[in-house]
Amino acid sequence: MIKEKISDGTCFIGALSLDGSILPFEGMLAAALAAKKLQFSTIYMPFNSDLPEINIEGLEIIYVSSLLEVI
Repeated sequence: MIKEKISDGTCFIGALSLDGSILPFEGMLAAALAAKKLQFSTIYMPFNSDLPEINIEGLEIIYVSSLLEVI
């Protein structure tokens, strides 16, 4: 059980696999822009070495590769 409090301004995107890894998916940039528009301040998303790092002013993007890293 996760006991840490998640702030109201935080969102999570990615495809969670059965082994706990978080995988990228098509449309991650659009999802990050939507998070900004919905006034989220922090977003956890999967790292994809094939794509450039996303930088959106006013949105802290934390790249993760597994659920364990999120916790």
